[in-house]
Amino acid sequence: MGVKTLTLEPSEISRFLVRQRKGWGIDALDLRLDRFLGEILEKANEFVPSESGSLLLDDPRAKGRDDAINTLTFIACFGPHAPRLLGRQIPLSDGIAGRVYSEARPYISHDVAEDVNFNDSMDRYTGYKTTSVIAVPVTVRSSIFGVLELLNRREHTHYSRGDLLLLETFAGYISSSIQNALDTIRAREAARRDDLTRLYNDRYLHYRLAEEIPRAERDALDLSLLFLDLDHFKAVNDRYGHLVGSRTLKEVGYLVQSWNPPGGIPARYGGDEFVVILPGYSAEEAMEAARRLRRLVEETSYMVVPAKEVASAGDEEETFQPLDIPITCSMGVASLNEHVAPQGTLLRRQNALIRLADRAMYEAKGRGRNLVLMATAEMHDPGR
Repeated sequence: MGVKTLTLEPSEISRFLVRQRKGWGIDALDLRLDRFLGEILEKANEFVPSESGSLLLDDPRAKGRDDAINTLTFIACFGPHAPRLLGRQIPLSDGIAGRVYSEARPYISHDVAEDVNFNDSMDRYTGYKTTSVIAVPVTVRSSIFGVLELLNRREHTHYSRGDLLLLETFAGYISSSIQNALDTIRAREAARRDDLTRLYNDRYLHYRLAEEIPRAERDALDLSLLFLDLDHFKAVNDRYGHLVGSRTLKEVGYLVQSWNPPGGIPARYGGDEFVVILPGYSAEEAMEAARRLRRLVEETSYMVVPAKEVASAGDEEETFQPLDIPITCSMGVASLNEHVAPQGTLLRRQNALIRLADRAMYEAKGRGRNLVLMATAEMHDPGR
């Protein structure tokens, strides 16, 4: 019997794939994972005919921190109660699904009325009557992700061991689909990251700027950009060599990432230059954020110089001591609304925003360095 499976939208499913690396940015998911998951759930039902079924995934943001606050969310489901279940969350401690997830072991309940592990809260919420359950864990590379479950076996009185083996096969298909999506996301993310600092690279910066400017103009919001350049960085390379210079840039990249305001898009622009897009930030708000970053860069002790002393004979572990060249930065701030003339193409406005912030940064260097300056607005020239 054919069934119609409901799934969350791809953009909603994508947040369940943000795992292992903080700061993953996932754009609109074009992998159609929603379709794949729905089709797999429908195929599972063909081989193990059931009145209803669901796929539940955990919340990666809470995973590993505190199971008491983690939940399972109904990502895909079919059956008479599917519209009310889709997107609903249950705690990991809730019922049979929670047990399967917590123990990473399959489970069959032939009669839930006699099963102490069954929780009827979803039945009471949807008005559905569950009589039997079969559920298996969904794992990806030995890490538990969620639970696949079917309710109320058709054609036979009870779920069987053979049904369990079939359901585990379909859970494996789901695992493969999720793994493929994760691999694609990792590859996509690696292509947009700077190898040294792990901030975004300049190519992705221009891509995002071309997205954020029209969005700001459409929604009548501002957008600001910070252009940062390290002061006297050449002295670090000249005195200690490029390896220490690279370590310093890596630490600065970490500082930028730890400082990054909500919604900020930080990138290494090249060499010792960094650029941050701040969607929704006015010029003054961006100036305040830039001043905080300037202080953070100045006040940090950079443990990047290999120590000369060896702790004990045969000890090959590398240790580091602080850099004795002060690291400061000069920054320029430009705002789309306050500094960029509105006429011309998107590319012109995009380049103008970067150019104005860059020019203000160089003026900050000319005034003594370790300074944040606001850009000067473009002249409004309709003929440009």
